[in-house]
Amino acid sequence: MYAAIDIGSNAARLLIKSVYRDASGQLVFKKEYFFRYPLRLGEDVFVNGKITKERRKKTITFIKACKQIMELYNVVLFRCCATSAMRDASNGKSLISDIRKETGINVEIISGSEEAAIVYGNHIELAARQQATCAYVDVGGGSTEITLIRKGVRESACSYNIGTLRMLHRPEEVNDAELERIASDMQAFGRECGQPVNIIGSGGNINKLYKLALLAGMPECGDGRLAVPALKEILERLRGMDVKERMARFDLKPDRADVIVPAGEIFVNVAGALHSDYVLVPALGLADGIVERLYMEFNSWK
Repeated sequence: MYAAIDIGSNAARLLIKSVYRDASGQLVFKKEYFFRYPLRLGEDVFVNGKITKERRKKTITFIKACKQIMELYNVVLFRCCATSAMRDASNGKSLISDIRKETGINVEIISGSEEAAIVYGNHIELAARQQATCAYVDVGGGSTEITLIRKGVRESACSYNIGTLRMLHRPEEVNDAELERIASDMQAFGRECGQPVNIIGSGGNINKLYKLALLAGMPECGDGRLAVPALKEILERLRGMDVKERMARFDLKPDRADVIVPAGEIFVNVAGALHSDYVLVPALGLADGIVERLYMEFNSWK
């Protein structure tokens, strides 16, 4: 059993997977347990620059719960990572110190580039099966990581200071400037490739957008592919509703209903710049990448 604790800007997650080889010798990562809690550190950090006492307490409680669950599942190795909100919080390091004292668990604040590398590593085999040139786009609450692949080789990995919660809590002109920077970078890559570049999407919001497109019977959607016209149409429907209407109409949780539109806007921005036909949605994220890395590193020296 291997586990990953992902303390994101919007939600915190615990993922536990078992790893084994099937009858053909193929390596299999099987999800045994998954828990997501809407911790929303970004609501504190992106507004006030620090994590409040109440949310500090909730973060420690979440880690304590993770520790107990990992003990029940006999986890042999785990890693706990925090991303954008914890990176930006003025009191992030003191919170990590308190977590270590109360739980014995070390929380690593990972950079945007490492976050991108972990997500990218999680999709290497997928890219080989799908296409040689593509863009991996992981949209989180505080940042967006994009890895560009040309002819099967990673060309660059960038972290952009824009995410779903961050977009909700700062001026529109600041968001527009960062979206323009992303579009400029993607357009340059697209021109060099000389072809439409499709996207592999990561994050809970693109997974939900894909499911909504399927439920609506959108054309050219299925087998993990979300057609860009369908993405745009779903996004327009959601834009025309307030948060409560989205919750009622699409059965969305409160912490999904408010961030799903900013996430869609980021994906549409990237897709437009790359002239993408579709977004491939494999339902894999940072936590999956952490588990895969743990297994590979552990078995390289064992």
